[in-house]
Amino acid sequence: MAVDRDDLLKVKELAELELSDAEVDALTRDCRLILQDFDSIMELDISTVEPADALEHAAPLREDAENCDPLELPPAEMAPEWRDGFYVLPRLAALDDAAGPAEE
Repeated sequence: MAVDRDDLLKVKELAELELSDAEVDALTRDCRLILQDFDSIMELDISTVEPADALEHAAPLREDAENCDPLELPPAEMAPEWRDGFYVLPRLAALDDAAGPAEE
């Protein structure tokens, strides 16, 4: 299957992409090369290749034990301010001005 410029222009339109003519040409070329690589892979003779067995080389099991690392300090002690189980953060100055950013 070959990809031509018209195919890429249709995708560009459907996806509402902003692409220059040079970008469309480059993508057309790249898609052709990718599909050629897939064609090369499909031509490989794999009849003599044994399938890999994931269970053949299973990862060693470890003991199922609870050993999570607790925080050194409770979150309330690390926060500058803590209220009702939540961190209290300083308000952003930009949000205080309802008119928008200050003009210089």
